[in-house]
Amino acid sequence: MKQKDIIIIAVIAILAGAGSLVFSNLVISSPKNRQDKVEIVEAMSSIFKQPDPRYFNAESVNPTKIIRIGDSTNPKPFNGTN
Repeated sequence: MKQKDIIIIAVIAILAGAGSLVFSNLVISSPKNRQDKVEIVEAMSSIFKQPDPRYFNAESVNPTKIIRIGDSTNPKPFNGTN
């Protein structure tokens, strides 16, 4: 490339960038497009209600307890096949 070509490409790139900036500010992101309605969220608190006693009580099932079905002492339950 010659030096003239580099200058022309740089000028075209600058003009294209400026044109796209103006176009995006006027057409794509106009002030009416930037307005949006959002819902207001209440502030969180460190005070929580007690959980429902129907589900959280002393007789409830403990999901962390190990469940064993039957009394299996077999060290190779699948007959040694892997």
